Amino acid sequence: MPIPLPEYVKIKDNYCISYFGNCKDFIIQLKLLRPAMEQKFPGVVVYICCKDDYFYLVEEQPRVLRQSELKDKKNQFAYVREITCDMQSNPIEQFMSESDIDVPIIAKNQNTSKKNCVILTNGTLPVKSLSGEQIQKIINYSKSKGCEPQLNQNYKDFDWIIGVENENLYLAASEGKNVTLIPTGFGENLFKRMFPDAEILKL
Repeated sequence: MPIPLPEYVKIKDNYCISYFGNCKDFIIQLKLLRPAMEQKFPGVVVYICCKDDYFYLVEEQPRVLRQSELKDKKNQFAYVREITCDMQSNPIEQFMSESDIDVPIIAKNQNTSKKNCVILTNGTLPVKSLSGEQIQKIINYSKSKGCEPQLNQNYKDFDWIIGVENENLYLAASEGKNVTLIPTGFGENLFKRMFPDAEILKL
């Protein structure tokens, strides 16, 4: 249905990016990269929409909404873009590239301490969870650095976070923590651009 011009004028700068899949790290990436989107296109107001169950990841942010709200609020946006994953590449990096938006440095390592360590083993496809063999290699690696690692605990309680791409690894890196990525998906390049000080450990 065509939108009357007076109504369109009110919403013409409102752009909604939605993601309704299961990869929580994509939602965190959108949250962290949204300022770069709005800086690239002054005047455009970017909203983020995600599954109701994952709304807690962004609820402290302005301009966010639940999937269940989108149907009733769709007429508040000039465009709604749904991000989907083709299981071959990182869709957030693709979106930034096709929109000609430079991926900014989100945070640099502010804490080089390795007094204690947690290993985040769980990923959501296309990111693969760590195998038992990989976990043992990481345990041995962290012990060689003087740490007795824990598995899948709250990253906030640790100085050094090692793991596959997931929402907690991205959050830890965005807070300037000492982070090591074990690449098992398609987001290594994006992670490296957002967090250039982070270690990449390929097993």
